[in-house]
Formats: sequence, structure tokens, C-alpha cells
Amino acid sequence: MKKRTSLFFLLNVMAVSLLIISCASKPKQELLDELNAAMLRAQNGREKALAVQGQVYFKDEWNRAESNYNGGKSTDKNSVESVRQGIALYNTAADGYEAIARKAGPLFAKDKDDADKALQAAKARADKSRQDAQDNQGPKYFPDEFASAEAAYQNGLDAKKGSLEEMKAAAAIFNSAADSYDAIAGKSRPLMAKEKDDANKALQAAMARAEKSRQAAMNVEGQTYFPDDWKNAEDKNTSAKNAKKTTIEEITAATALFVSAADAYDNIANKSQPKYAKDKADADKALQAAIARMEKSRKDVQDAKGNVNLPNDWNAAETKNKTASGAKRGTIAEIKAATPLYISAANAYDDILKKNVASVQKAADDAKARAEQERKKAVDAKADIASAKEFNNADTVFKQAAGELAKKSLASATDLYNKSADQFIAAAALTEKKRALANQTIGEAKQKSNQSSDFAINTGNADGGKR
Repeated sequence: MKKRTSLFFLLNVMAVSLLIISCASKPKQELLDELNAAMLRAQNGREKALAVQGQVYFKDEWNRAESNYNGGKSTDKNSVESVRQGIALYNTAADGYEAIARKAGPLFAKDKDDADKALQAAKARADKSRQDAQDNQGPKYFPDEFASAEAAYQNGLDAKKGSLEEMKAAAAIFNSAADSYDAIAGKSRPLMAKEKDDANKALQAAMARAEKSRQAAMNVEGQTYFPDDWKNAEDKNTSAKNAKKTTIEEITAATALFVSAADAYDNIANKSQPKYAKDKADADKALQAAIARMEKSRKDVQDAKGNVNLPNDWNAAETKNKTASGAKRGTIAEIKAATPLYISAANAYDDILKKNVASVQKAADDAKARAEQERKKAVDAKADIASAKEFNNADTVFKQAAGELAKKSLASATDLYNKSADQFIAAAALTEKKRALANQTIGEAKQKSNQSSDFAINTGNADGGKR
């Protein structure tokens, strides 16, 4: 009985001890958080290493990191020791992954750049070869082979190009397509050469004819007389110019368009010729009339010395004349545009003439008024009597001025009126001088007479005194 009691007690003690030990060795949350952080760090490092294909460049180091990483994944989260080992394994794996990523990064970047360059070169080669095959009518001469090459080319476009292996595979597809295109172009080139050469010759001839016909229609102002027909011909010509001319079929179609445009231009030229001849003759006649009028107006201004009296206006008119002289006169439109320029210049010269006449007339009127005023002053001063010779000379000039004014010789009249005014002033001044001299002589005579009277009186007084 005692044995059983002792055994039962021992078992209870052991159970309690195991329970205490179990509770003491279970990991705390802080340690589990540290395990999770280490795991995340290892995962992040692993992703970075994979992104630069570290497993390819550094296989041994990758395997060691993978072993540590997998060991960390086997951690018993209920065991403190296992958790601590897991943390160590994850951190060791993370260190390994991060080291791999650092070393593999530059290698991967260079290999990817090289692969991308190779891919772009293969794509460019395929594009060039494809264009060469098309330019030489490969689809027409070898449709099945071209379709096969097109399928390969499309596969290259559709292929994934994310990894190095995918980029290399895509480049190989493009190179294969390029080889097919090159073979097609090589076989098509001689077949197409002659056919295309003949088509191009016909095209060039049609283009030359269309251009010649167009110029002929323009030379007779066809675009002005028949604008709707001209627009139709221009549209045809533009369509021909814009038409594709790569394939033989396109060249042939463009040739037909140029021929149609040439026919339209020829029709316009034939209808425009009679109208153009008459309109040009009329325009030339109007232009010559405008030139003749301008030249006459210009000479009239010079004859009236308007260029001297009104230099600024003269220069402005000369500028207009120069502009008119420099204007083009090839087409009717240009002739018509030049005509009003000459008219404008003529008008400017005419304005000078009017202003010059008004200016000269005013000068003549002012000179006449001055002469009349000075003549009146001279008459009032009795110069016509006291200085008759000088007055009469002035009056003769005055009358000559009146005669010139009556003949509208304004400049001459102005000069003569001003000359007579000056002479009247001189005659009046001479008269005043004579009058002053006469007054002085009279004064002196009176003075002497007075002196004689005084002497006689004085002498008489003296005699009386003696008596």
C-alpha cells in the first residue's frame, strides 16, 4: 500500500514538473515576431536575388541560401530553441540572398542590356528584310512563302520578352523571319525589275505631261476663267501626286491619274486662250495709259518746281513711282495690280502740283498785297512827286508784276511784286530824307534871318542913343 502511495505521489510530482517546464519553454510573442521579421527579410532578399537571376550566376551560394531558407521554414513555433534556430537560419539566408542580389545585379543588367540590343537588332533586321521583300513584290510572286515569313514575324512580336531567355528566344524568331524575307526578296528582285522599270517610265512621262499641261493652262489664266474646272484638274493632279507608287499596280494607277489631270489641264488651256488674249491686251492698254499719265504729272511738277518747293511730298510720290516700276507685269493679275500703283503715283504728283499752285498763288497774293501797301505809303509820303524817278521805276516794275500775274506766271509775278515793294520803300525813304534835308535848310535860313533882324534892331538902338 505504501509503495502504491509513493508511486502515485512520484507520478504527480513528475506531471507537475513537466507542466512547469512546458510553460517555461514556450516561445513568447516577441520571439515569434522576430522570427516573422527574419522570415520576411529572407523572402524579400530571395525575391531581389531572383529578380536579377542570382540563382543562375551564383548557384552554390544560392543553394546554401535556399538550404538555410528551407530550414527556417521547418521551425517549430512551439519550441523556443527551434524558433531561435529558425531566426538564425532565416537571417543567414537573407544575408546570402542579399549578397547574391548585390553581386548579380550588375551582371544581370549587362546581360539584359545585351539581350535587349540583340533583340532590337533582330527586330530591325526583320523589319528591313520584310520591307525589302515587299518593295520587290515578294507577296505577289511568292505568296505562300511570304505568308509563312509573316507568321514567324508575328510570333516574334507576340513572344514574351520579360526574362533573358524569353528575349533571346524572341530574337531568334525575328532572325529566322528575316532569313525568310531575305530569301523571298532575292528571288523576287529580278522578276520585278523589268516590270517596274517599264511602269516607272510610263509614270514619269505622264507626270511630265501633266506638269507641262498645267503650266500651259496657267499661262493663259485658266485657273481664273474656269475655277471649277481648274479645281477638278488640281484635285486629280494632287491625287496623282499623293498616290502610292511602290508596287507596279500603284504605279500604274498613279500614271492613269496623271494622264487624266493632263487632259483636264489641256481642256482648260484651249478654252482660256481667246479670253486671255483679249484681257491681256486690255490690261496692257490700261497700264500704258497709267504710265503715260504718271509721266506727264511728274513732268508738270518738275516744270512748276514743285519738287523744289515741296520736297517731302515729292519724295513720297517718287517712292510710289519706284514701287510701281518694280512691280511684276507677267500675268494679267500682275499687270492689273501694277496699274493702280502708277495711278497712285500720278495722283501724288497731281496733289503736289495742286499744293504747289496754291502755295505759289499765296506767295504771289502776299507779294502783291505788300507791293500795294508800300506803294500807298510811298504816295502818302509824296514820293511820286519828291522822288518821281525812283517812284516811277518802282511803279513800272509794279505794272510788270500785274502783267505776269494776269498771265498766271505766279513765280515771276511774286518776284516782281517784291522787287517793286522794295523800290517803293526806297523811294519813300529817299523822300523822307529829302524832306528832312529841306526842313533842315529852311530851319537854318530862318535862324539866319532872325539873327539879321536882331542885329538890325540892335544897331538902330545904338544910333538912337547917340542922338
